[in-house]
Amino acid sequence: MIHKKIISLLFLLLGITLLYIGIEEIYLLSTYLNKLIPIKPDTETRLMIILGAAASISGFVGIIRDRAIEV
Repeated sequence: MIHKKIISLLFLLLGITLLYIGIEEIYLLSTYLNKLIPIKPDTETRLMIILGAAASISGFVGIIRDRAIEV
């Protein structure tokens, strides 16, 4: 049971990290480009944000699910 919590916590931390890196990359891109040019993040940035959101959600659900089962 403790292994599931550790894995869920790792997914949550990984997801938050990927989201942070993806958002920072978009922010850096927007500061270097002119405001008239539309910002189009590359595939790696989009992938980091999508995978970060998915990992965060799965980690959060895993932690909540374990608590609901124990109660």
